[in-house]
Amino acid sequence: MNYTLVATLAYLAAAIGMTLYVGRTLRVHGRPFLAEAFRDKPELADAINVLLNTGFYLLNFGIIGASLKFVLEANTFVEAINVAGYRLGIELLTIGAIHFFNMRMINKVRKGEPKHRPAPNPEPAPATT
Repeated sequence: MNYTLVATLAYLAAAIGMTLYVGRTLRVHGRPFLAEAFRDKPELADAINVLLNTGFYLLNFGIIGASLKFVLEANTFVEAINVAGYRLGIELLTIGAIHFFNMRMINKVRKGEPKHRPAPNPEPAPATT
C-alpha cells in the first residue's frame, strides 16, 4: 500500500473540509462584528465580509496546493497520519495568524484609531538660571 498517497488524500479531505467549514463560519459569525464596526455604512460591512471571506478561501486553497509540492514520504500508516497532521498543522497555524492580524486591524477601525499616531510633544526643558 502506498502510504504517501493515503497521507496526501487524508490531508486533502481534512484541509478542504476544514476550509469550507471555517470559511462559512467566519462569514456568518463575522457579519455582526463587521456591522458593528461599520454601523454607519452597512454596505461597506457586507463588502468587507465578502472580501475577507474570498481572501480566506484563496489563501487557504493556495496553501493547500503549495503544500502538495513538498513530498513527505510515509512508509507506514502511523507515518501517514503524522504527515497529514503536520501539513494540516502548518496550514492551521498560518491561517490562524492571518486571522488574528485581520481581527486586530478591524478592531482598530472599530475603535477609530488613527493610522499614524502623532509623535508626542517633548516637554520644554525647565528654565535654568
